[in-house]
Amino acid sequence: MERQTGQLASDGDRDAGFSLIEVLIALVLIAMMTSILTSAIGQLRKIGEVNQKLVLQQEADTLADQIVFDLQTPFRRPLLVATSAGKQVVFRGSGDAIEFVAAVRTGFKSLGVRQVRYDIIDNGGRLSLRRRLMPYRPAVGSEASDVVSTHIDMIQFQYLGDKETVWRTNWDAANQLPAGLRFSLILEEEKIKAAATRQIWLPHVSLSMILPDLDHCGLQTVFYSSYCQ
Repeated sequence: MERQTGQLASDGDRDAGFSLIEVLIALVLIAMMTSILTSAIGQLRKIGEVNQKLVLQQEADTLADQIVFDLQTPFRRPLLVATSAGKQVVFRGSGDAIEFVAAVRTGFKSLGVRQVRYDIIDNGGRLSLRRRLMPYRPAVGSEASDVVSTHIDMIQFQYLGDKETVWRTNWDAANQLPAGLRFSLILEEEKIKAAATRQIWLPHVSLSMILPDLDHCGLQTVFYSSYCQ
């Protein structure tokens, strides 16, 4: 008798076929889950980078506003360590540093006359922006110095004279404050950058008008506070 063709697969063959299909389905599901997890991780990483960018941008804006705040009350007074014979320098600036005399906040309600300097320093192999406050009375008090940012990548100052139309990269005019100042700064952390730019016009404030007794002791009450600190 001839053997019949097209015979149905045995139960063992069917079981083996179903097992192979199940393995293929499992592999497809694993691939889909891996793709979903990879996408989710990528989204979380992007969200983390966005949050880090926002935090760094907030720091950049706060730092820029702090510099602007210190420049709100500049006084035309000779710098303590920058005055040479025959030339009184009241404001000194370069591309990455500025130095001037101003009334700055020294406490919650206190203002004090200080020689202020912002400059870039090497802070353990990392560039940092430093803010130095020197009491405007030699040999009295102590100098304060704070690192205001450890994420600084670049800061650039420019200056404009009273009757000038072109911005300078430095300023050391005798007995003269710049009429305008603008600066840009860039912070960087883990390859994420944030920038801030400010431009201000400096008010020419007379120190004798605000502090008429400065030569005596520098004491004046302003906003329930003392400059003599």
